[in-house]
Amino acid sequence: MGLGLEYWQHQALDFVLQDLKKFPGMGWSLLAVGLRSERSRDRPMALNALEVWPQDDWLPDMSKALADSLCHEPDEQMRERLHKLCVNLGITTG
Repeated sequence: MGLGLEYWQHQALDFVLQDLKKFPGMGWSLLAVGLRSERSRDRPMALNALEVWPQDDWLPDMSKALADSLCHEPDEQMRERLHKLCVNLGITTG
């Protein structure tokens, strides 16, 4: 479940990721970490923010990070969400 001292960094990331959707354009480095997280809880929360952020607020490297996440995502439902967002935003995936 990811509780205990060995997971404190994930808990801190979790705490921030859950509200980043309210702050478009802020916290991109945390979203990038969330998209690559080994914890299945972090990845959807990072994607939740990106799904509601206007693309005008995205940094240039966000599109590449999203496409990379799609290529490496182990969870089928998350892959579907990532793919849908990439298609909606016109992001080319490999």
